[in-house]
Amino acid sequence: MGKKIFSVLLVFMVGLTLILGVKVFDIIIDDGTKSNIVDARLNDDNELIFELSDGTLINVGDITGRTGEQGIPGVEGVGIKSFFINDEKKLIVTLTDDTTFDLGVVVGNDGQDGTDGVSITGASLDLEGNLILTLSNGTEINAGLVMGKDGLPGETGEQGIPGVAGVGIKSIEINADKKLIVTLTNDEVLDLGVVVGNDGQDGTDGLSAYQIYLKYNVNYNKTEAEWLTDLVRGKLSDSDTLDVLTYEQLLLAISSGETKIQLQNNIFALETVEFTSLVNINFNGYTLITLESIEITTSPTKVEYEIGEELDLEGLVVTAIYDDESTEIVEVTTDMISGFDSSAAEESQVVTVTYEGKTATFTVTILEAP
Repeated sequence: MGKKIFSVLLVFMVGLTLILGVKVFDIIIDDGTKSNIVDARLNDDNELIFELSDGTLINVGDITGRTGEQGIPGVEGVGIKSFFINDEKKLIVTLTDDTTFDLGVVVGNDGQDGTDGVSITGASLDLEGNLILTLSNGTEINAGLVMGKDGLPGETGEQGIPGVAGVGIKSIEINADKKLIVTLTNDEVLDLGVVVGNDGQDGTDGLSAYQIYLKYNVNYNKTEAEWLTDLVRGKLSDSDTLDVLTYEQLLLAISSGETKIQLQNNIFALETVEFTSLVNINFNGYTLITLESIEITTSPTKVEYEIGEELDLEGLVVTAIYDDESTEIVEVTTDMISGFDSSAAEESQVVTVTYEGKTATFTVTILEAP
């Protein structure tokens, strides 16, 4: 124990020497020389080692003290149980012992509104490859070059692997079971199923040509045999032109050998051809003529009118000219006339006659009031 006390006292004195820089004592070596302590440290075995000014090391030995007795337990600590900011913007802290602290206002007043921000409303590239940004305040910013120059052409790549040969259609047929059979060029056969529907129901029996003729010629009172004779001899029509209103009448007229057939109401269609009022089409050797033009053959007798007088068509002759160079006189009615106006004087007023889409004109004079 005396060694321990000596060691502790020695460490204390060495500490004063090292800390204060004051030499507390000298170490006298066996040969009578004096030396100072320049360092003190603990080695890995907890032994105190002194280093003297002449390099000598002195091992004082283990200086570890014995374990002390258990200390008195400390007072139980207090922590933060909760905290919040109340409606008055104050920070309220509650401790674990339920003590409450009001730490005062911690939320400042609202700041002033900031100035309006600026956003990007448009972006484009100019001809030189610069990125031009347009801001919401109208300012334009040149963000610099963003599109580089065209690069050099790359080297030609290697030939790709040839693709698999394609498959086409070799043949198509409908077999006895009404199925569509497709054979491909690789001889694969595809059955695409039934594509032909069942036969439709039989239609009702149609009228004979004689019955159709009687339907549209109610005054004809001859037998069917007599009708056939008249048909062969071309005696079924007393006029050069036959007006027809239905498709049946058209076929009847053709079978009767009519050379001029005038179609009414523009209702006819044979195959893909649409008829106009007068048409020219070959049908089983028969020709339907086409109206090419009309002309004023004779002007009306009255050609001078006083203001307010009505148009007088007496003496007016209009001729229809067909594509086979045949002609016929057209009966002119007032609904075929346009352009006549006697409400004001006019030296040369053009009056137009319209027939089956064709027009011809004559002139009249509206005289000044006397």
